[in-house]
This record gives sequence, C-alpha cells and structure tokens, in this order.
Amino acid sequence: MESTFRFAVQLSAFLISNKLNDLSALLPRAKSTLQPMVAEFNPYTPEQAEEILAERDGRGKIGLEDLETAAKAAEIIL
Repeated sequence: MESTFRFAVQLSAFLISNKLNDLSALLPRAKSTLQPMVAEFNPYTPEQAEEILAERDGRGKIGLEDLETAAKAAEIIL
C-alpha cells in the first residue's frame, strides 16, 4: 500500500560572523536556496559589557575589578 501523506519541513540556518564578507563566500546556488538576510549588530561599549556581565553575575561572585577587566578585554577582541 502506497502512502498518500505528504508534509513540508521548514528549516532555518544562521551564520553568525563578525566579518560581513563571509556571506559573499557562499556559492550563488546556495545564496539562491538560502535567501540570506543580514542583521547587523553593533558591538557593546566596555560600559555596556560590564553592565551585562554584572547582571548575569546575580550572586556577586565576580569582583568589580574583574568585571572591568573583562569588559575592556571584550572591546579589544572586537
């Protein structure tokens, strides 16, 4: 007996990169199939990074000096 049920599957893929030209490395056929959309996010300032880290350290286990150091290091990496 042959099945008559058919179903569609929707698949999403995300490319996360700090280099916008990575998208240009995709083959034209892949771009056509994937229909890429770019969402650009600005980097955090050291102050924003420090605030985020402090919020996530809800128990106060990370000292203020360590938070400042991590926030400054994040700016260097970007």
